[in-house]
Amino acid sequence: MLKQVPISSLDDWQDEDFKAAFAAFSLSVSKLATMTPDKRDLNFDPLSLHPVLAAYARIENNPGPDNCRSFFEDNFTVWTNSQAGHVTGYYQPEFKISRKRNARYKIPLLAKPRLLKKFKPGTYKQFPDTFEWGLQNGNKMSHCPNRKSIEQGNIPDHTEILAWFENRVDLYTVHIQGSALLQCIDGADMSVSFDGKSGHPYTSIGKILVERGIFTNKSITMALVCLWLEEHPGEGEELMQLNQSYIFFKQNKLETVGATGGPVSASGACLSPMRSIAIDRFIHIFGLPVWLSTSIPGHDKFNRLMIAQDTGSAITGLNRADIFTGTGEVAGELAGRINDLANFSFFLPRDAKPIMQHKKDPFDVQ
Repeated sequence: MLKQVPISSLDDWQDEDFKAAFAAFSLSVSKLATMTPDKRDLNFDPLSLHPVLAAYARIENNPGPDNCRSFFEDNFTVWTNSQAGHVTGYYQPEFKISRKRNARYKIPLLAKPRLLKKFKPGTYKQFPDTFEWGLQNGNKMSHCPNRKSIEQGNIPDHTEILAWFENRVDLYTVHIQGSALLQCIDGADMSVSFDGKSGHPYTSIGKILVERGIFTNKSITMALVCLWLEEHPGEGEELMQLNQSYIFFKQNKLETVGATGGPVSASGACLSPMRSIAIDRFIHIFGLPVWLSTSIPGHDKFNRLMIAQDTGSAITGLNRADIFTGTGEVAGELAGRINDLANFSFFLPRDAKPIMQHKKDPFDVQ
């Protein structure tokens, strides 16, 4: 059950870096300004955002710590529940690639097929109710091939190849993380991010490895999974293909990455390391703050104001988040080790009351 609580009751609220939280929030203001009513489960009247945006405009050019703290305290209410959730981490990897196919670089990074379209689940009878992507050719909508089929050469028509990778494990890592900085051996570097997917269900290969007894829930990390895949190329390829979901990408201008160094997210905002989280987009509104209380490697406790700016196939449920840790190897090592219980407190505009209508989680509003 969601219950409103005083903002002062949040653990370590007084110690927060409000200026850093405000800077991350500012990257989502344009998204919030254009918000329209939708059917997300944690919903409210978009008109309640108007006072929030007006207050933001008043301090946008003078975001001192006191102003930033007052902004969050004066313009939002906090809603929490007693159910513990789950938090993991993700990052932006860096890999070397080639613009042209050669004997070493021969695994393609695909752009979104021109015929690939997103639709409202349940629109087409030939698709399962959970599907929202398909290939549209005129009035005909058909399934996009799954991962195994695409990797065997069944690439949809009118699909551009953005780059070539050296091995399939590196490419799979980019698919899971949803973005990458690519160092080209034969041209300008590239930034790529998610632009669409095949629509087939996501399957966690890490979960499969735990079920097979290769790792335990406590021992498994992203780095260990990648190492196992590399050491078992035949089994690894078969395992990766059990995840039928295939991801397509778009190339971003490097200057759009911005001062945060983060990639362009699903919400359109650039991600801020250790401030941005991916959430369930069917429940939450992009751009709103979330107070996260958990523990992560290197911190006895981690209580911080995060901004909901991204999403992912594995991120489902009210109390579920993926912390963006940054770019590169160090960020990746940290992301792979984040896997813990967490408590969530959701910030909503002061004039709003959440309307809970999610059918998968038994909660209500008090």
